Amino acid sequence: MAKTTTTCDLMIIGGGVCAAATAFAAASLPVVKRRKPPTIGLVLTDPRHAGDIVAASYAFLNPAVTTLLPALKPRLAKLTDGSFRGLSVMTAGDGRQAEFSNRGVSGYLCDGPKLLKGLLALCRDAGVQIVRTAGTPRFAADDHAVHAVWPGGQCDSRLALLTDPETILSDQADGLGFRHQWMTGRLFPCFGQTFAASPARLNELFGKSRRIVTVWQLNTLSGELGELTSPTGHDGHAWIMPRTNSVAVGLLAGKPTNGRSSLDPADVMAAALTELRAINALPREVNQPVSPVQTWQMPVATALELESHVGKRSLATGLAGGFVSALSGQWLYPVFHAGLVAAAVAEKALADARPQDVISQFGARWRSKLSDCLRSPNTRLAFLLPLVFGNRQIADRFSRAYLFGENF
Repeated sequence: MAKTTTTCDLMIIGGGVCAAATAFAAASLPVVKRRKPPTIGLVLTDPRHAGDIVAASYAFLNPAVTTLLPALKPRLAKLTDGSFRGLSVMTAGDGRQAEFSNRGVSGYLCDGPKLLKGLLALCRDAGVQIVRTAGTPRFAADDHAVHAVWPGGQCDSRLALLTDPETILSDQADGLGFRHQWMTGRLFPCFGQTFAASPARLNELFGKSRRIVTVWQLNTLSGELGELTSPTGHDGHAWIMPRTNSVAVGLLAGKPTNGRSSLDPADVMAAALTELRAINALPREVNQPVSPVQTWQMPVATALELESHVGKRSLATGLAGGFVSALSGQWLYPVFHAGLVAAAVAEKALADARPQDVISQFGARWRSKLSDCLRSPNTRLAFLLPLVFGNRQIADRFSRAYLFGENF
């Protein structure tokens, strides 16, 4: 079989939302937009290995992304499942509650397949070369280029950005020198399920502003999954997102199991739903599932603990770089932002005689812009939450940290 070879200056590698978001961010750089022909290649690996497509259906997008990437603003309606305004913070057991509201949009609710389809269309419009692999690529780097090779195809580029944990942890990525740098024991199990609800009923239950709800201290997540606390010092939390015609319920466990948990996801979700309904965080009538219980893993706050994001002529960004908020477990805005920073560093490196020296600047660049968004509060949540319910100012600060990644 004849092999097809694609060449580009910058190759983005991944199978899902992270890869597409990073490619679009890179294509949005003014210096890239002025260059013809296209210089960015998006190598799409097997999407079944990209857990971020599932995870995106239980995620929201910080509205600050429209400041970061203005071209997204007129397209958000086609990329997302509507906006929401406000946040309710609750605790399981006693059902204590604090409300946060703001005048503008608090965020945009997402649907994974819809978001991926829209981002790929934006990438094509921006001139990104999109190549779908047949099988899992094997990566190698020499003094001049990075090579991704798969049955029937190959992509050669001067630099590469890896976006998926599944890719960076694979044997195929050993040739770029990443695997030994990855911090093991940092993948936190997540669970999600979606339930049917009419728009009118959703307005009654969650208000026309469609505020989202986050619930802390669930007993469900403090057993096997909570033997170790997360970076935020809690036993996991749940979030409830009212979308256009459904309600999405997500769970973030407090223990990084790296896929080795013996728990049945359906049992975990059933127990969590019982707790959520007991405090009316999720109304009992929202009980018709439109999806099975879905699972994925999140490298929560790993970016802050990795020694390096730099490989041979390559960078780890997206979820491969651990760009996930320690407080909320949300990741879409950090992924867009980290992708933009990585692409800007790569573009500078491409113009330098020593590109490896230039890409080593990525760590300092992203830390100056994203550290506040990723780090957890200095106070353990077991001590912080009572203050959230007793002090309006602290409740607002907590909510803004959760929603917008502001420094608590």
